[in-house]
Amino acid sequence: MACASDLEAPAIHVSPLSKGRKVETAWLDIKGEPVYASLTNLRVRFPPSVYNGTGQETKKNVVFDLTMEDHKGLSELERRIREAGAYAIGGAAWNSWLRDEDQPRLKVKVTEATAYYDAACQAIVCPPDEDWRGMVCNARVLVKALWVHNKSAGLLAEVTDLQVVEKPKAERVCPFKSWGQ
Repeated sequence: MACASDLEAPAIHVSPLSKGRKVETAWLDIKGEPVYASLTNLRVRFPPSVYNGTGQETKKNVVFDLTMEDHKGLSELERRIREAGAYAIGGAAWNSWLRDEDQPRLKVKVTEATAYYDAACQAIVCPPDEDWRGMVCNARVLVKALWVHNKSAGLLAEVTDLQVVEKPKAERVCPFKSWGQ
């Protein structure tokens, strides 16, 4: 995993908070460049979805299984961002993008701007949501900003590029096929 190419070196810059309609946002950069995390061999745990969604959303959450090494690197990146943005977070409860330390996972957004590629690096259309579970992929994640809303805060991160390395192998077999025979 590579996070902004070198975690130890340059400091993460957090802009002053800008107010939106409901959420305040502080943009992130390292030496004026966007903050990216490049992750390989991710397995999709939960395909793109939105709570109470209509199916017409342009941004959806996706959850990837992580290796312990990637979890450690992303935890360190998150820690550094929280430290740099402490002024913005204040006493707000932190809503981490990382889940389940025993089975580490990453929750980020995919958008209609996300670019998709096959294993041969050829551009492809976005796979249907139902085909994502178990898919192995590489992802480039843009860590855009800190968000603060009421009494909680977190990271605004989205997948800018996703490469499908391996589609799920096994088709599900209907368990009722042999019933009544």
